[in-house]
Amino acid sequence: PEDWHFGATISPILKEDGDWSKFLPTYEAQYKQNFDTYSCTVFGGTNQIETLLNFLDKKEFNFSERYQANIMGIEPPGANPNDFYQSVRHDGLLTQIELPFPDSLAEWRTPRPMTEELLSKGRLWLNYYELEHEWLMSPTHESIATALKFSPIALSVTAWFQDDKGLYVDNGWQNSHWCLGFKAYPDGRIDVFDSYDHEIKTLHLFF
Repeated sequence: PEDWHFGATISPILKEDGDWSKFLPTYEAQYKQNFDTYSCTVFGGTNQIETLLNFLDKKEFNFSERYQANIMGIEPPGANPNDFYQSVRHDGLLTQIELPFPDSLAEWRTPRPMTEELLSKGRLWLNYYELEHEWLMSPTHESIATALKFSPIALSVTAWFQDDKGLYVDNGWQNSHWCLGFKAYPDGRIDVFDSYDHEIKTLHLFF
């Protein structure tokens, strides 16, 4: 009841074709060979915001996922995507240069709690931007295609099963991963930008 659903506010159409392919951010993996951050909610949400700002401001943005992950205190197996958006609304975004991806899990989990110095820097983002988001409840291909006209989206998927055509499907499993969706095709396919490996994955309609 306290969250907006898509269509509850009036927003301008930004891309009539709903294709954000040309504005995708720099790929960043949510893991290194020796550890996983369990922060797909942060990587998927940050990729979504970076893509939108790449389009709006015509320059490339790169924010620190480590900043939000430590503000949220993420532990395995992961976090609620809504916590990420509320965190950005309250504490802004910090550049990757200020808090980069480290070489160990112990360093990734610092500083926790976040320092006042870094919070002050991250909140400067709020002087220039206001984040709003709406939820697509029980999404269909049609509602996703419509939403993509207004913004790149983030969505939950099952990671990762392929059918005999190479499309990704849920295989009867619950959704377990959060990632950026940036293009919908008329035949029901949806392209996503993943934080597990450096490739574009195409979902079947029934994902």
